[in-house]
Order: sequence, then C-alpha cells, then structure tokens
Amino acid sequence: TTPVAAAAAAEPPLTVADIGAGAGGYAVELNRTSLVVARAYDVVRDVERHTGGRVAFLDISQDLPVAIQPVDTVLCLEVAEHVPAERAGVFVRNLAAITRRLLVLSWAGVEKCGRGWGHVNCRSRPEILGMFASIAAADGSDDPLGFDPEATARMRAAADVEWLREGLLVFRRRSPPPMPSPPPAAKLAGATGQAPEAAAGAVALPAHVFVDAAATL
Repeated sequence: TTPVAAAAAAEPPLTVADIGAGAGGYAVELNRTSLVVARAYDVVRDVERHTGGRVAFLDISQDLPVAIQPVDTVLCLEVAEHVPAERAGVFVRNLAAITRRLLVLSWAGVEKCGRGWGHVNCRSRPEILGMFASIAAADGSDDPLGFDPEATARMRAAADVEWLREGLLVFRRRSPPPMPSPPPAAKLAGATGQAPEAAAGAVALPAHVFVDAAATL
C-alpha cells in the first residue's frame, strides 16, 4: 500500500488549491487521480468563462473573499515574481492563511528579473524565507509554515523545467489544524471535468509528486 492509498483510505480526500492556475492543467491532472479534490484559481479577467468553469477568479495579492477555504496543499507556481512588490506582504500572508499542511511555491530569483515577461518582484531565498518568518511572527502562530529543505530538494529533482528546479520552495506545518466544514458545492472553485488536452498537458511536475508530499506529512 502506497502512502497515498493509505491516506485516501483513512481520511477524506486531500484538498489542493492551485493559485495562478492558468487553464487549470494541474487541477485536472490531480482530480484524475481520485485521491484529491483540486481547485484552480487565476487572476485573469473572465477566467471562469474562458475555461468553462474549470478555474475561478482570485487575486491572491488582495484581501481574500470569505468563500476561500483553507486547503491541505497549496500550489503557487511562477506567480510570485509577477506580484507588485508593494503587495508581496499580502500575497505571502494569504498563502499562509489558506495552507493547512503544505505550500509548494516557486519564486524567481533576482538573477531571473528581466528574463521573463512581467517579472517585477524577483527575490532571493533568504528574502523569501524572511518574509514567511515575519508573517509567522506577526500572526503569533503556534505552528507556522516552516521551510522544508528536504522536500524542496525532492521536488526540484522531480521538476522537468529549469525555472522550477531553480525556484521551487516547500513549506509545511508540523500539525495541520482540523479541517473546517466544506462550503456548499457551488462555492468550490475549479471543476473536476475534463480539460482540453493543451491544458491538461501543461504540467511540469508529475501529479503524484504533490499527492505523495501532502499524504506523507
């Protein structure tokens, strides 16, 4: 029995939110495993219409809407460097607020600024870790998101593209809080229906990497 299968048998399905999901390819692939319930969010205007409801609108750098529930695992890949520097603190605080167990984040380093479209907020690893530490101290959490260097190394090794191998960071909590009652189905963002092949194929990390990481915490 794999860790994923054991977790699926013992608990309700793990929940995943992909922040900055584009067409929702990660959520589609994760939902196909039947081991997690994945929801997809993006800041693109009219994203619900463009994706047939697979992806819901969310600006993670602004105040969070009430309907956004914490999830077990948050993915936020190739988003942070596009967030204006003056909103970076809100961005980090919101990621921490919706993460119950595991945060998989990529953030382009300072050497990457100017090499990608819209890279306006590139940060070094010490800067990023310092931001999360500051948020934890301000919130007074007994179980803040802590940087996990071993999980970071494993996920970087599993990545198929250079910028994820260089920029991935994994944070986790020691003891996730109890899961709140789920909101009505109508409020759950990210459909579990099939996506176009182009969207489903736009995956740079295997789905099982995320599922295993969350299940073995």
